Amino acid sequence: MQELKVDHPIKISIENGKFKYTKNAECLCVRGGQTIEWKFSRLPLPFGLIIKAPVSPLNWSCKMTGKGGVIKATVLKNAVPGIYRYGIVAWNDKE
Repeated sequence: MQELKVDHPIKISIENGKFKYTKNAECLCVRGGQTIEWKFSRLPLPFGLIIKAPVSPLNWSCKMTGKGGVIKATVLKNAVPGIYRYGIVAWNDKE
């Protein structure tokens, strides 16, 4: 299986109890067929993502990964243009 090229790598961290993203990555402009990859930059935390829409523009609606994992998605070629919100949850034993 061929490894996907990542068009939009997003590194996540937790600082003072709040999520921080690389370079304003909480809002992305993407096109059909592009790929997105989320991962924690410093701590290898288990985390999950959910797309807050009746129909996801990605090839999935929700995903979870274990400690040190990454979550990858491909934007559907027939995704309806628009703004899609997503939620993220992580567990770091403290917050």
